[in-house]
Amino acid sequence: MQRPEGAFSPLRQRAEQIARRDPQPPLREGADLPLDDLRETLHELKVYQIELEMQNEELRRAQLELDAERARYFDLYDLAPVGYFAVSEAGLILQANLKASSLLGQPRAGLVTSPISRFIAKTSQDDYYQLRRQLLETGQPKQCDLQLVTALGALVWVHLTAALEADTGDALRLRIVVHDIAERKRVEESLYESEDRFRTLFNAMDEGYCIIEVLFDAGNRPVDFKYLEANAGFETQTGLLNVVGLRMLELVPSVEAHWIDTYGKVALTGEPVRFVAEVKALERWFNVFAFRVGPPNASRVAVVFTNVTDNKRAEADRLFMDQTLEEKNAELRIAIRAAEKANQAKSAFLSNISHELRTPLTAILGFAQLMDAGSPAPNAAQKRGLEQIQKAGWYLLSLINEVLDLAVVESGKVVLTMEAVAVASVLAECEAMVEVQAKQRGITIRFEKSPNPYVVMADRIRL
Repeated sequence: MQRPEGAFSPLRQRAEQIARRDPQPPLREGADLPLDDLRETLHELKVYQIELEMQNEELRRAQLELDAERARYFDLYDLAPVGYFAVSEAGLILQANLKASSLLGQPRAGLVTSPISRFIAKTSQDDYYQLRRQLLETGQPKQCDLQLVTALGALVWVHLTAALEADTGDALRLRIVVHDIAERKRVEESLYESEDRFRTLFNAMDEGYCIIEVLFDAGNRPVDFKYLEANAGFETQTGLLNVVGLRMLELVPSVEAHWIDTYGKVALTGEPVRFVAEVKALERWFNVFAFRVGPPNASRVAVVFTNVTDNKRAEADRLFMDQTLEEKNAELRIAIRAAEKANQAKSAFLSNISHELRTPLTAILGFAQLMDAGSPAPNAAQKRGLEQIQKAGWYLLSLINEVLDLAVVESGKVVLTMEAVAVASVLAECEAMVEVQAKQRGITIRFEKSPNPYVVMADRIRL
Protein backbone atom coordinates (compact mmCIF):
# COMPACT_ATOMS: atom_id res chain seq x y z
CA MET A 1 0.00 0.00 0.00
CA GLN A 2 1.32 3.46 -0.94
CA ARG A 3 2.04 5.80 2.09
CA PRO A 4 0.41 9.22 1.89
CA GLU A 5 2.47 12.38 1.49
CA GLY A 6 3.94 13.59 4.73
CA ALA A 7 4.02 10.07 6.18
CA PHE A 8 7.46 10.64 7.60
CA SER A 9 6.78 14.02 9.28
CA PRO A 10 7.71 14.20 12.99
CA LEU A 11 4.05 13.96 13.98
CA ARG A 12 3.54 10.91 11.70
CA GLN A 13 6.64 9.26 13.08
CA ARG A 14 5.41 9.68 16.65
CA ALA A 15 1.99 8.27 15.63
CA GLU A 16 3.75 5.27 14.01
CA GLN A 17 5.67 4.57 17.20
CA ILE A 18 2.48 4.69 19.32
CA ALA A 19 0.57 2.45 16.84
CA ARG A 20 3.26 -0.20 16.88
CA ARG A 21 3.19 -0.36 20.67
CA ASP A 22 -0.60 -1.02 20.66
CA PRO A 23 -1.65 -4.65 19.80
CA GLN A 24 -3.73 -5.03 16.64
CA PRO A 25 -7.10 -6.83 16.78
CA PRO A 26 -7.18 -10.39 15.28
CA LEU A 27 -8.20 -10.66 11.63
CA ARG A 28 -10.91 -13.06 10.35
CA GLU A 29 -10.31 -15.30 7.33
CA GLY A 30 -12.40 -14.84 4.26
CA ALA A 31 -12.09 -11.05 4.03
CA ASP A 32 -12.20 -9.39 0.60
CA LEU A 33 -8.59 -8.19 0.96
CA PRO A 34 -5.52 -10.22 1.55
CA LEU A 35 -4.54 -10.38 5.18
CA ASP A 36 -1.31 -8.39 4.68
CA ASP A 37 -3.13 -5.59 2.94
CA LEU A 38 -5.78 -5.62 5.58
CA ARG A 39 -3.23 -5.43 8.35
CA GLU A 40 -1.46 -2.56 6.60
CA THR A 41 -4.78 -0.72 6.18
CA LEU A 42 -5.67 -1.17 9.84
CA HIS A 43 -2.23 0.02 10.84
CA GLU A 44 -2.59 3.11 8.65
CA LEU A 45 -5.99 3.87 10.12
CA LYS A 46 -4.59 3.48 13.60
CA VAL A 47 -1.75 5.82 12.76
CA TYR A 48 -4.18 8.38 11.28
CA GLN A 49 -6.33 8.16 14.37
CA ILE A 50 -3.40 8.73 16.67
CA GLU A 51 -2.10 11.52 14.42
CA LEU A 52 -5.49 13.27 14.49
CA GLU A 53 -5.66 13.01 18.25
CA MET A 54 -2.20 14.49 18.53
CA GLN A 55 -3.16 17.29 16.11
CA ASN A 56 -6.25 18.01 18.17
CA GLU A 57 -4.11 18.15 21.30
CA GLU A 58 -1.72 20.55 19.57
CA LEU A 59 -4.63 22.73 18.48
CA ARG A 60 -6.06 22.80 22.02
CA ARG A 61 -2.68 23.76 23.41
CA ALA A 62 -2.22 26.43 20.72
CA GLN A 63 -5.68 27.77 21.50
CA LEU A 64 -4.84 28.01 25.19
CA GLU A 65 -1.59 29.83 24.37
CA LEU A 66 -3.47 32.12 22.01
CA ASP A 67 -6.03 32.89 24.71
CA ALA A 68 -3.21 33.61 27.18
CA GLU A 69 -1.46 35.83 24.66
CA ARG A 70 -4.73 37.63 23.94
CA ALA A 71 -5.24 38.16 27.67
CA ARG A 72 -1.68 39.45 28.02
CA TYR A 73 -2.21 41.72 25.02
CA PHE A 74 -5.36 43.20 26.52
CA ASP A 75 -3.62 43.61 29.87
CA LEU A 76 -0.77 45.42 28.12
CA TYR A 77 -3.22 47.43 26.05
CA ASP A 78 -5.31 48.53 29.02
CA LEU A 79 -2.50 48.91 31.54
CA ALA A 80 0.01 50.48 29.15
CA PRO A 81 1.61 53.76 30.39
CA VAL A 82 0.63 55.43 27.10
CA GLY A 83 -2.78 56.19 25.64
CA TYR A 84 -4.06 54.12 22.70
CA PHE A 85 -6.83 55.12 20.33
CA ALA A 86 -8.29 53.30 17.35
CA VAL A 87 -9.89 55.94 15.15
CA SER A 88 -12.02 55.46 12.06
CA GLU A 89 -11.26 57.13 8.77
CA ALA A 90 -14.04 59.58 9.61
CA GLY A 91 -12.22 60.55 12.81
CA LEU A 92 -14.44 58.73 15.34
CA ILE A 93 -12.89 56.93 18.30
CA LEU A 94 -13.46 53.17 18.00
CA GLN A 95 -11.36 52.01 20.95
CA ALA A 96 -9.43 53.57 23.81
CA ASN A 97 -7.41 52.05 26.62
CA LEU A 98 -7.46 52.97 30.31
CA LYS A 99 -4.54 55.39 30.03
CA ALA A 100 -6.31 57.32 27.27
CA SER A 101 -9.44 57.40 29.43
CA SER A 102 -7.60 58.66 32.53
CA LEU A 103 -5.57 61.14 30.47
CA LEU A 104 -8.76 62.80 29.17
CA GLY A 105 -10.73 62.30 32.39
CA GLN A 106 -13.49 60.49 30.47
CA PRO A 107 -14.84 56.94 30.84
CA ARG A 108 -14.09 54.76 27.87
CA ALA A 109 -17.77 54.50 27.07
CA GLY A 110 -17.88 58.26 26.75
CA LEU A 111 -14.93 58.22 24.34
CA VAL A 112 -16.12 55.59 21.91
CA THR A 113 -17.96 57.04 18.86
CA SER A 114 -16.85 60.55 19.85
CA PRO A 115 -14.80 62.52 17.30
CA ILE A 116 -11.21 62.65 18.45
CA SER A 117 -10.97 66.26 17.30
CA ARG A 118 -13.31 67.14 20.17
CA PHE A 119 -10.46 66.40 22.59
CA ILE A 120 -7.80 68.38 20.69
CA ALA A 121 -7.15 71.96 21.79
CA LYS A 122 -8.07 74.69 19.30
CA THR A 123 -4.45 75.85 19.14
CA SER A 124 -3.42 72.32 18.07
CA GLN A 125 -6.23 71.60 15.59
CA ASP A 126 -4.20 72.69 12.55
CA ASP A 127 -1.26 70.51 13.60
CA TYR A 128 -3.52 67.48 13.97
CA TYR A 129 -5.29 67.89 10.63
CA GLN A 130 -2.02 68.49 8.84
CA LEU A 131 -0.62 65.29 10.39
CA ARG A 132 -3.78 63.38 9.42
CA ARG A 133 -3.63 64.66 5.83
CA GLN A 134 0.05 63.68 5.47
CA LEU A 135 -0.66 60.26 7.00
CA LEU A 136 -3.49 59.51 4.56
CA GLU A 137 -1.43 60.77 1.60
CA THR A 138 1.80 58.91 2.34
CA GLY A 139 0.71 56.01 4.51
CA GLN A 140 3.80 56.56 6.59
CA PRO A 141 3.55 57.02 10.41
CA LYS A 142 3.56 60.66 11.52
CA GLN A 143 4.07 62.33 14.86
CA CYS A 144 3.84 65.73 16.48
CA ASP A 145 3.42 67.49 19.83
CA LEU A 146 -0.02 68.93 20.59
CA GLN A 147 -2.39 69.71 23.44
CA LEU A 148 -5.46 67.68 24.43
CA VAL A 149 -8.44 69.03 26.38
CA THR A 150 -9.61 67.03 29.41
CA ALA A 151 -13.19 66.70 30.60
CA LEU A 152 -12.52 69.51 33.09
CA GLY A 153 -11.18 71.80 30.37
CA ALA A 154 -7.51 71.46 31.37
CA LEU A 155 -4.86 71.34 28.66
CA VAL A 156 -2.41 68.44 28.55
CA TRP A 157 0.67 68.31 26.35
CA VAL A 158 1.13 64.96 24.56
CA HIS A 159 3.37 63.50 21.90
CA LEU A 160 1.08 61.92 19.30
CA THR A 161 2.13 59.15 16.91
CA ALA A 162 -0.34 58.04 14.23
CA ALA A 163 -0.21 55.09 11.80
CA LEU A 164 -2.65 53.40 9.42
CA GLU A 165 -4.03 49.90 9.65
CA ALA A 166 -6.69 48.08 7.60
CA ASP A 167 -9.56 46.45 9.51
CA THR A 168 -11.32 43.27 8.48
CA GLY A 169 -13.58 45.16 6.10
CA ASP A 170 -10.59 46.77 4.37
CA ALA A 171 -11.60 50.17 5.73
CA LEU A 172 -8.83 52.44 6.92
CA ARG A 173 -8.31 53.00 10.61
CA LEU A 174 -5.89 55.24 12.44
CA ARG A 175 -3.91 53.79 15.27
CA ILE A 176 -2.95 56.69 17.58
CA VAL A 177 -0.56 56.54 20.52
CA VAL A 178 -0.23 59.51 22.88
CA HIS A 179 2.51 60.05 25.50
CA ASP A 180 2.01 62.50 28.34
CA ILE A 181 4.88 65.01 27.94
CA ALA A 182 3.71 67.64 30.41
CA GLU A 183 6.83 67.16 32.52
CA ARG A 184 9.05 67.34 29.46
CA LYS A 185 7.32 70.54 28.37
CA ARG A 186 7.85 72.03 31.83
CA VAL A 187 11.53 71.12 31.62
CA GLU A 188 11.74 72.57 28.10
CA GLU A 189 10.04 75.76 29.24
CA SER A 190 12.39 75.98 32.21
CA LEU A 191 15.36 75.40 29.91
CA TYR A 192 14.02 78.00 27.50
CA GLU A 193 13.68 80.54 30.30
CA SER A 194 17.14 79.65 31.56
CA GLU A 195 18.59 79.96 28.07
CA ASP A 196 16.72 83.24 27.58
CA ARG A 197 18.23 84.60 30.81
CA PHE A 198 21.61 83.31 29.72
CA ARG A 199 21.26 84.99 26.32
CA THR A 200 20.20 88.25 27.95
CA LEU A 201 23.21 88.12 30.26
CA PHE A 202 25.40 86.89 27.39
CA ASN A 203 24.56 89.90 25.24
CA ALA A 204 24.33 92.48 28.05
CA MET A 205 27.61 91.79 29.84
CA ASP A 206 30.42 94.28 29.26
CA GLU A 207 33.07 91.58 29.31
CA GLY A 208 33.88 89.78 26.10
CA TYR A 209 32.51 86.22 25.98
CA CYS A 210 32.92 83.57 23.33
CA ILE A 211 32.80 79.82 22.85
CA ILE A 212 35.51 78.35 20.66
CA GLU A 213 36.29 74.92 19.24
CA VAL A 214 39.97 74.02 19.39
CA LEU A 215 41.28 72.33 16.23
CA PHE A 216 43.96 69.62 16.51
CA ASP A 217 46.25 68.00 13.97
CA ALA A 218 46.81 64.26 13.52
CA GLY A 219 49.28 64.30 16.41
CA ASN A 220 46.65 65.81 18.74
CA ARG A 221 48.48 69.14 18.83
CA PRO A 222 46.38 72.31 18.82
CA VAL A 223 46.84 74.24 15.59
CA ASP A 224 43.97 76.76 15.56
CA PHE A 225 40.53 77.46 17.03
CA LYS A 226 37.18 78.41 15.54
CA TYR A 227 34.63 80.81 17.02
CA LEU A 228 31.23 79.20 17.63
CA GLU A 229 29.58 82.04 19.58
CA ALA A 230 30.49 85.59 20.54
CA ASN A 231 28.61 88.33 22.38
CA ALA A 232 28.45 92.06 21.66
CA GLY A 233 31.08 92.70 24.33
CA PHE A 234 33.49 90.58 22.28
CA GLU A 235 33.50 93.14 19.48
CA THR A 236 33.90 96.02 21.94
CA GLN A 237 36.80 94.38 23.75
CA THR A 238 38.69 93.08 20.69
CA GLY A 239 37.61 95.28 17.78
CA LEU A 240 37.01 92.11 15.71
CA LEU A 241 33.63 91.91 13.93
CA ASN A 242 31.51 88.96 12.71
CA VAL A 243 33.88 86.27 14.00
CA VAL A 244 31.38 83.39 14.35
CA GLY A 245 32.37 80.53 12.03
CA LEU A 246 35.87 81.91 11.41
CA ARG A 247 39.22 80.61 12.62
CA MET A 248 41.62 82.71 14.66
CA LEU A 249 44.42 82.43 12.11
CA GLU A 250 42.04 83.72 9.46
CA LEU A 251 41.28 86.78 11.58
CA VAL A 252 44.77 87.40 13.01
CA PRO A 253 47.39 85.35 11.10
CA SER A 254 50.24 86.60 13.33
CA VAL A 255 48.55 85.77 16.63
CA GLU A 256 50.99 84.46 19.25
CA ALA A 257 51.20 80.65 19.43
CA HIS A 258 50.70 80.59 23.20
CA TRP A 259 47.01 81.57 22.76
CA ILE A 260 46.30 78.40 20.74
CA ASP A 261 48.47 76.22 23.00
CA THR A 262 46.75 77.48 26.17
CA TYR A 263 43.23 76.87 24.85
CA GLY A 264 44.31 73.46 23.54
CA LYS A 265 45.51 72.49 27.02
CA VAL A 266 42.19 73.56 28.54
CA ALA A 267 40.26 71.51 25.96
CA LEU A 268 42.39 68.40 26.58
CA THR A 269 42.69 68.52 30.38
CA GLY A 270 39.53 70.34 31.43
CA GLU A 271 41.55 72.50 33.82
CA PRO A 272 40.47 76.18 33.74
CA VAL A 273 43.12 78.88 33.45
CA ARG A 274 43.36 82.60 34.19
CA PHE A 275 46.07 84.74 32.64
CA VAL A 276 46.95 88.17 31.21
CA ALA A 277 48.51 88.33 27.76
CA GLU A 278 48.86 90.56 24.70
CA VAL A 279 47.78 90.17 21.09
CA LYS A 280 50.43 92.35 19.50
CA ALA A 281 48.67 92.52 16.14
CA LEU A 282 45.65 94.07 17.88
CA GLU A 283 47.84 96.17 20.21
CA ARG A 284 45.67 95.07 23.11
CA TRP A 285 46.18 93.30 26.41
CA PHE A 286 43.51 90.94 27.80
CA ASN A 287 42.71 89.51 31.23
CA VAL A 288 41.37 86.04 30.34
CA PHE A 289 39.51 83.23 32.12
CA ALA A 290 39.01 80.06 30.04
CA PHE A 291 37.23 76.79 30.91
CA ARG A 292 36.02 73.72 29.02
CA VAL A 293 32.32 73.29 28.18
CA GLY A 294 30.45 70.25 26.88
CA PRO A 295 31.86 66.71 26.65
CA PRO A 296 35.65 66.28 26.49
CA ASN A 297 35.61 65.07 22.88
CA ALA A 298 33.86 68.29 21.78
CA SER A 299 37.06 70.34 22.41
CA ARG A 300 35.00 73.41 23.24
CA VAL A 301 36.29 76.18 25.49
CA ALA A 302 34.40 79.16 26.91
CA VAL A 303 36.43 82.35 27.24
CA VAL A 304 35.57 85.40 29.37
CA PHE A 305 37.94 88.33 28.99
CA THR A 306 38.43 92.05 29.52
CA ASN A 307 40.54 94.55 27.63
CA VAL A 308 43.15 95.79 30.13
CA THR A 309 45.29 97.73 27.67
CA ASP A 310 44.76 101.04 29.50
CA ASN A 311 45.75 99.43 32.78
CA LYS A 312 48.84 97.93 31.18
CA ARG A 313 49.82 101.28 29.70
CA ALA A 314 49.24 102.97 33.04
CA GLU A 315 51.36 100.29 34.68
CA ALA A 316 54.08 100.81 32.09
CA ASP A 317 53.90 104.56 32.70
CA ARG A 318 54.10 103.97 36.43
CA LEU A 319 57.11 101.69 36.00
CA PHE A 320 58.72 104.33 33.81
CA MET A 321 57.98 106.98 36.41
CA ASP A 322 59.31 104.72 39.14
CA GLN A 323 62.46 104.16 37.13
CA THR A 324 62.80 107.89 36.44
CA LEU A 325 62.18 108.66 40.10
CA GLU A 326 64.79 106.13 41.10
CA GLU A 327 67.23 107.77 38.75
CA LYS A 328 66.35 111.20 40.17
CA ASN A 329 66.74 109.82 43.69
CA ALA A 330 70.15 108.50 42.76
CA GLU A 331 71.05 111.94 41.41
CA LEU A 332 69.63 113.50 44.58
CA ARG A 333 71.68 111.19 46.76
CA ILE A 334 74.76 112.22 44.84
CA ALA A 335 73.75 115.88 45.26
CA ILE A 336 73.14 115.33 48.98
CA ARG A 337 76.56 113.78 49.39
CA ALA A 338 78.04 116.75 47.51
CA ALA A 339 76.03 119.15 49.70
CA GLU A 340 77.20 117.35 52.82
CA LYS A 341 80.77 117.73 51.64
CA ALA A 342 80.12 121.41 50.86
CA ASN A 343 78.53 121.83 54.26
CA GLN A 344 81.53 120.30 55.90
CA ALA A 345 83.73 122.65 53.86
CA LYS A 346 81.48 125.57 54.89
CA SER A 347 81.76 124.61 58.53
CA ALA A 348 85.52 124.40 58.22
CA PHE A 349 85.55 127.76 56.39
CA LEU A 350 83.37 129.44 59.04
CA SER A 351 85.52 128.01 61.77
CA ASN A 352 88.62 129.37 60.11
CA ILE A 353 87.09 132.76 59.23
CA SER A 354 85.80 133.08 62.75
CA HIS A 355 89.32 132.92 64.05
CA GLU A 356 90.65 135.19 61.28
CA LEU A 357 87.98 137.90 61.88
CA ARG A 358 87.89 137.81 65.66
CA THR A 359 91.67 138.10 66.09
CA PRO A 360 92.17 141.51 64.36
CA LEU A 361 88.87 142.84 65.71
CA THR A 362 89.90 141.98 69.22
CA ALA A 363 93.19 143.77 68.65
CA ILE A 364 91.35 146.88 67.37
CA LEU A 365 89.10 146.93 70.43
CA GLY A 366 92.08 146.37 72.72
CA PHE A 367 94.13 149.20 71.32
CA ALA A 368 91.10 151.51 71.32
CA GLN A 369 90.62 150.80 75.00
CA LEU A 370 94.35 151.40 75.67
CA MET A 371 94.23 154.69 73.81
CA ASP A 372 91.12 155.72 75.77
CA ALA A 373 92.84 154.96 79.08
CA GLY A 374 96.35 156.09 78.05
CA SER A 375 98.37 159.02 79.22
CA PRO A 376 98.16 161.79 78.27
CA ALA A 377 94.37 161.39 78.11
CA PRO A 378 92.72 161.95 74.70
CA ASN A 379 91.06 165.27 74.09
CA ALA A 380 87.33 165.58 73.60
CA ALA A 381 87.41 164.95 69.85
CA GLN A 382 89.70 161.95 70.28
CA LYS A 383 87.49 160.72 73.08
CA ARG A 384 84.45 160.76 70.82
CA GLY A 385 86.36 158.94 68.05
CA LEU A 386 87.56 156.26 70.43
CA GLU A 387 84.00 155.73 71.69
CA GLN A 388 82.74 155.32 68.13
CA ILE A 389 85.52 152.83 67.38
CA GLN A 390 84.63 150.77 70.43
CA LYS A 391 80.86 150.88 69.77
CA ALA A 392 81.32 149.89 66.17
CA GLY A 393 83.84 147.21 67.14
CA TRP A 394 81.63 145.62 69.75
CA TYR A 395 78.64 145.81 67.37
CA LEU A 396 80.69 144.15 64.61
CA LEU A 397 81.93 141.50 67.02
CA SER A 398 78.40 140.60 68.07
CA LEU A 399 77.35 140.29 64.41
CA ILE A 400 80.36 138.12 63.65
CA ASN A 401 79.56 135.91 66.62
CA GLU A 402 76.04 135.35 65.35
CA VAL A 403 77.03 134.88 61.73
CA LEU A 404 79.67 132.38 62.77
CA ASP A 405 77.33 130.52 65.06
CA LEU A 406 77.15 127.21 63.14
CA ALA A 407 74.03 126.00 64.96
CA VAL A 408 72.15 129.14 63.95
CA VAL A 409 73.34 128.94 60.32
CA GLU A 410 72.58 125.24 59.86
CA SER A 411 69.16 125.40 61.51
CA GLY A 412 68.14 128.47 59.48
CA LYS A 413 66.81 130.16 62.59
CA VAL A 414 68.06 133.43 64.11
CA VAL A 415 67.14 134.07 67.73
CA LEU A 416 65.94 137.63 68.44
CA THR A 417 66.48 139.19 71.85
CA MET A 418 63.46 141.39 72.32
CA GLU A 419 63.64 144.45 74.62
CA ALA A 420 62.40 148.05 74.90
CA VAL A 421 64.69 150.13 72.71
CA ALA A 422 64.75 153.93 72.53
CA VAL A 423 64.64 154.87 68.85
CA ALA A 424 66.59 158.11 69.44
CA SER A 425 69.58 156.28 70.94
CA VAL A 426 69.66 153.78 68.04
CA LEU A 427 69.58 156.65 65.55
CA ALA A 428 72.41 158.40 67.43
CA GLU A 429 74.54 155.24 67.22
CA CYS A 430 73.81 154.90 63.52
CA GLU A 431 74.73 158.56 62.96
CA ALA A 432 78.03 158.09 64.77
CA MET A 433 78.90 154.95 62.77
CA VAL A 434 78.28 156.39 59.30
CA GLU A 435 79.17 160.06 59.86
CA VAL A 436 82.93 159.69 59.24
CA GLN A 437 82.42 157.59 56.04
CA ALA A 438 79.87 160.09 54.77
CA LYS A 439 82.23 163.05 55.26
CA GLN A 440 85.01 161.17 53.45
CA ARG A 441 82.72 160.93 50.40
CA GLY A 442 81.49 164.51 50.66
CA ILE A 443 78.02 163.50 51.85
CA THR A 444 76.21 165.48 54.48
CA ILE A 445 73.75 163.53 56.64
CA ARG A 446 71.29 164.87 59.17
CA PHE A 447 69.28 162.93 61.73
CA GLU A 448 66.17 164.80 62.71
CA LYS A 449 65.59 164.91 66.44
CA SER A 450 62.08 163.86 67.42
CA PRO A 451 60.44 165.76 70.25
CA ASN A 452 58.80 162.53 71.44
CA PRO A 453 60.78 159.73 73.14
CA TYR A 454 59.72 156.78 70.92
CA VAL A 455 60.36 153.32 72.33
CA VAL A 456 59.93 150.02 70.34
CA MET A 457 60.11 146.33 71.23
CA ALA A 458 62.97 144.98 69.13
CA ASP A 459 66.33 143.25 69.04
CA ARG A 460 68.64 146.25 69.53
CA ILE A 461 71.53 144.99 67.38
CA ARG A 462 69.35 144.06 64.39
CA LEU A 463 67.30 147.26 64.68
